[in-house]
Amino acid sequence: MAKILPDKDALYIQLNRVLENESGDFAKFVSDLPTPQSSTLSHLIIDLRTNRGGDAKLLQPLVHYIIKQWPYLKPGTIFVLTSNYTFSAAVHLAAELE
Repeated sequence: MAKILPDKDALYIQLNRVLENESGDFAKFVSDLPTPQSSTLSHLIIDLRTNRGGDAKLLQPLVHYIIKQWPYLKPGTIFVLTSNYTFSAAVHLAAELE
């Protein structure tokens, strides 16, 4: 799930699993995400708190999206939320983003 939080000028992405979904593939989900250039977004929040893992090979489009679309972000503008329930592929994503 992805939604814009207008009061925070942020894109909030909640990833509960890193899997292909029934309505399409993960790369399509990523390609449909808004870009900061097409809006007033200045923060990116990725919520992995309830992510139990999945297929780490699917993460490449998301990592590339962040690198290509959010290159100007300074420290303190990308937030990755984790918890004791963050496992497997979600931990890989958090490590890559670090």
